[in-house]
Amino acid sequence: MSTTHALATEVARRLHDTPYGVHPAPGGFDVVVDLADARWWGVLSRSGLTKQFRHEVRVDEENGSYRRTDSSRTVEWRAGVGGVADGAPAPNVTGEWSTQKGWVYERSSQKTIGIDDSGRPDLVVDYDFDSTVGQRAIKEAAEGLGLKKAMPGEVKVALAFVGGAVLLAVIILVALLVTLL
Repeated sequence: MSTTHALATEVARRLHDTPYGVHPAPGGFDVVVDLADARWWGVLSRSGLTKQFRHEVRVDEENGSYRRTDSSRTVEWRAGVGGVADGAPAPNVTGEWSTQKGWVYERSSQKTIGIDDSGRPDLVVDYDFDSTVGQRAIKEAAEGLGLKKAMPGEVKVALAFVGGAVLLAVIILVALLVTLL
């Protein structure tokens, strides 16, 4: 059994009684949880929410290391009557899409009451989420197999950006001090 397969199997075992799913991917596997995929009716509108969190795990079997990249994706939309224009109801469509990628630590909760497709009021969105559950399962399974954690490219770029910003701030501060003294 390859190290990648052994790691995916152990992560799946650790997350067995959770909403997470473990899916093969090139060079490793993805650990995915679909937090919301809902559509509902509001007052003169139709709304929807899709929210997914994914841990992309890639294994370098030669170096005995793994890389975990997290991504959080949310899509919200609403279509319906959004007000009055020239004395008549005006159609309105709005949407929002957001994504985060890198080492993402997220705790979120949402509860939304709406009218379901059968016409009854219902709790159409209901989730509580903590990204450290999946992250911990991956980390502990990898450590159990003797794998070392490597930094994903997105995190390296972010750290380089922060380092450059700090360096620039220090240069500006030194320049200001020199001119004031």
